Amino acid sequence: SVFSWRYGSHEMRRIFSEAFKRRCWRRIWLSIARAKRDQGILTREDYQKIEAQTDRVDVLASLKIERVSQHDLDAELQYFASQCGKTGATLHAGPRRRISRTTPMP
Repeated sequence: SVFSWRYGSHEMRRIFSEAFKRRCWRRIWLSIARAKRDQGILTREDYQKIEAQTDRVDVLASLKIERVSQHDLDAELQYFASQCGKTGATLHAGPRRRISRTTPMP
């Protein structure tokens, strides 16, 4: 809103930005991928492909998908998976309900 940009501190605007929110979700998915790797479910190479894309957030590309899906979390997951190639199929939307109910991570 206009008020958050006018009266919010730089740090508050950063924390509540679309890019920061989406980066937090990606870090959660990366943590899940790390657990899968540690359990032998995901190869080291596949994990590295996911890790390499974790901070490559493109809000505009995700918003394009969101216009169709009508869900920001699903749209970000789809875009993140597309960045990871075939490995992206291992990213799973299963934990999304739990993620969307939690507060943003710092």
